[in-house]
Amino acid sequence: MIIIPCLIAIIACATSQPQLGMEQFENISKQAAIILKDRGSGAIDAKFKIAFSDGHVIVKRADSATAKFYFSDSSWHTKYKIVGVAKTETGYAAKVIMLSHTENNEGHLQQNANLLVTFTAAPSLTIHAVAVLDCEQLTSPEALFKDISKHSLEFVNYDTMLAPSLNYWQKHISATLGLSTKSHQGISLADVNNDGLDDIYLPQPTGLPNTLLTQVTPGVFEDHSVKSQLDFLESSRSALFVDFDNDGDLDLATTFPGLVALFANDGHGAFRVVSMIDAPEVTSLAAADYDNDGLVDLYACRYLNPYENQAVPQPYHDANNGLENIMLRNCGELQFEDVTGEVGLNQNNKRFSFAASFEDYDNDGDQDLYVANDYGRNNLFRNDNGSFTDVAASAGVEDISAGMAVSWGDYDNDGHIDLYVSNMYSSAGQRITYHRNFMTEASEDTRRKMQRHAGGNTLFKNMGDGTFQDVSQTSNTNMGRWAWGSIFFDYNNDSQLDIFVPNGFTTNDDADGDDL
Repeated sequence: MIIIPCLIAIIACATSQPQLGMEQFENISKQAAIILKDRGSGAIDAKFKIAFSDGHVIVKRADSATAKFYFSDSSWHTKYKIVGVAKTETGYAAKVIMLSHTENNEGHLQQNANLLVTFTAAPSLTIHAVAVLDCEQLTSPEALFKDISKHSLEFVNYDTMLAPSLNYWQKHISATLGLSTKSHQGISLADVNNDGLDDIYLPQPTGLPNTLLTQVTPGVFEDHSVKSQLDFLESSRSALFVDFDNDGDLDLATTFPGLVALFANDGHGAFRVVSMIDAPEVTSLAAADYDNDGLVDLYACRYLNPYENQAVPQPYHDANNGLENIMLRNCGELQFEDVTGEVGLNQNNKRFSFAASFEDYDNDGDQDLYVANDYGRNNLFRNDNGSFTDVAASAGVEDISAGMAVSWGDYDNDGHIDLYVSNMYSSAGQRITYHRNFMTEASEDTRRKMQRHAGGNTLFKNMGDGTFQDVSQTSNTNMGRWAWGSIFFDYNNDSQLDIFVPNGFTTNDDADGDDL
C-alpha cells in the first residue's frame, strides 16, 4: 500500500470549488473523523492476490477497481486517519487512511487502505460514498510476537516497579526531583557478565533506580541492579555497553544530568566509575572507532528541550540554535578527550540532536556518522581517515524534518548500506500544511519544508556512488506515526532486513481522546 500525498486523490473533484478557511477546514475534518468513528469498524472486500509470503505471514494486494469498502461488525478494530479535506459541489471529500484488524478461526487478519470518503453537507454532514484507492491484506495463523513479561520477569518486581507508567510515578515521587514524562531514557541489551546470555539494562528518569535484569537461564531474568552497582537514582539516558578498554568485557557509558560517565566492568557484571565528562543535556550516545586506532570512541548528541522551556527552535523547520554535539576520542583506560573541532565535527553543529549512528556507508574502511536532528536538516559526516566533512546535502540525505532516530542496513542486499530515519507522521500536519492558506506569506521552499516535517519516516537507498535516493513512498515505509528508535532486523530469518518502528508520545487519559 502506497501512501500518496494527501490531496492528490481528491483534487479532481475539488479544484473548481471555493477553498475552505483554515478554521472551517479543521472543523470539517474533526466532524468527519467523528462520523467515521461513530459509523464503526471498516473492512475491504476485494479479489486479493498474494504479493508476499514467508510461510507464516501472507501479504495480499488488490486492484482498487475490484475493492469494495463496507462498515463491519464490532469484531474488527479500525482506526481512521484523515489526511486531506476539500470542498466538492455537494459537500466535502476526505482522503482517509484506514488500519483495520480482526481475529478469526484462521488467525489474525489486518487490512490497510487509502480511502476517498465523500460527504454531503446538507442538511448535515453525512457519508455519501467510500471509494478504495489502494489496499492490502495481511494474514497470519498467530500473532508475530507474544508478551512473555510475566514469565520472563517473575523473579523481578515487575508489577510494582516496571509495569506502572510515568503518570503513576509522578503521583508518588516528589515533583522537586524533576521527574519528567518526556525523558527519552532508552534501553540496552548486552551480556554484562560474560555468561553467553544477553541481559537488559533500563535507564530510568530521576527518582527511579536504573535496573539491570540479568538473564539467569534462557528467557528468565533476575534483578541484579544493586549487585552490579548500577542502580542510580539520577536520570540516565542512552546506556551503551562497549569494551572501551579492550579487556574482554563490556564497560558502560551512560549519561546523567550534565555528565557522560564511564564505568569499568570487573568481568563478572559489577561496575565502578572511572571517569566523568562535563556534557549538559545529552540525549543519546553513539560509539565507533572513528580513527582506527583500536579503541572505541564516543559521540554525544545534545538537545535543548522546548518542552522544558530551555529553547525555542529558530526557525522551527530548520533550527540552528541548539547545543553543540561532542566527539570524544578514547585515550585508553576509559579516559576521553573532546576532539569535536579537531576532527571537523563542528560543522553545522548547533542543532537539536536526538540520535546518531556510525556506519561505513561508502565502503572505504572508516566509520562515517549520520546525525538525526529534530526541527530541521540532518548531518551525514563522511569520514576520511579520521577527518569529517558534512556531505548530507550533496548525498541527498538532509531530510529536513523531525529526526528522532537512525538505523543502517542493506535492505536490498546490493552490498551498499542503506539508511532509515525516524521522523513524525502527522495526519493533522498533512491536512494543514497542504492547505493553500497555510503560511501564505512564507516562501514556497519554506512551505515544502513544513509539509515535509509532517511527512513521516524516510528510507534512503544507497546508490553506491556516495549519494542516496529517497524511496520512502514506493517502499511504503513513511507512515510510522510519531516514530522513535526504528531499527533494521530480520525478524523472520529470510535473509531480508525488516524494519521495526516504535512510536507514540503521550496517551490521552480519555479512552476516546486522541493519543500522540
